[in-house]
Amino acid sequence: MFFHRRRRAPGRRRARGFTLAEMSVALGIHTLIMAGVASVFWLSARSVKEIYGPARSCASRITALNQIRLRLADATIGSCVFFPGDSYHKIQFDDPNLGTTSEFEFDTVERVLYYDDDIAAGDDARDLLEGPINITFRAGGDGVGVDALVTVFVQTSAELAYSRVDEREGETVVYLRNPMATP
Repeated sequence: MFFHRRRRAPGRRRARGFTLAEMSVALGIHTLIMAGVASVFWLSARSVKEIYGPARSCASRITALNQIRLRLADATIGSCVFFPGDSYHKIQFDDPNLGTTSEFEFDTVERVLYYDDDIAAGDDARDLLEGPINITFRAGGDGVGVDALVTVFVQTSAELAYSRVDEREGETVVYLRNPMATP
């Protein structure tokens, strides 16, 4: 008995690894599960963009209209100066509450609405909001007196899924509250 065979302990089997077939099946199942998870994330991102894009656009439009209406309504009737050479993106008006000449200006390149409460002071205008793609100011509206009304147009846009763009406009007529100064 030169060669003696060692016996294994009872209940102990030889350790084996996975076969190539078992690994291929496991890898295939893992790939299917990960592809499903990735598609759920992709569909969720597109749905969020589709739903919240127009909502952000609408919020930007309403905020612009509210900020302009809040400040412009205090203007003196007949004091508004419009700038057709600037494509009506700028308006100056007298604000008797502040005792100054104020100004709104929309920068089409930066897409920012600026407000300067005192243009004579020479300080920089502050930006009220970003986002709208076009804001214009026109005299009059609804066929009523030109001196007492200002029509404001605000256009916003939002990129949606599938490479579509949602462009909408908002329009409001601002009634100037303060009467003309009597000489």
